[in-house]
Order: sequence, then C-alpha cells, then structure tokens
Amino acid sequence: MERTIRKEGNARFDGKVALVSGGASGIGRASAQAMAAEGAIVIAADRDLAGAEA
Repeated sequence: MERTIRKEGNARFDGKVALVSGGASGIGRASAQAMAAEGAIVIAADRDLAGAEA
C-alpha cells in the first residue's frame, strides 16, 4: 500500500528519501509523518505490517 502525505510550501526534505524503522507507532510513526509532511519520500519499516501501512 502506498500513500503520499505532502505539505505545500517550503519543504526541507523535498526530494530526499527517509527510511524509518519502527514506523508503525510511537516516535517512529511521528517521525515518518513529520518527514513526509516536509516533502520526504518515506519508507516505514516495522514488524507490525498493518500499523506501518496505516
């Protein structure tokens, strides 16, 4: 499943790729969402597949 989260404006991570381990919950999820909002392409890795895809 693929989703794109973008925020318009001055994107700090525009065109960058971020790999976030533990991206299904907690700090990992918040970090993934924040970087995506700043323009990064985020790959979230976690043992909880359902949480990582949400």
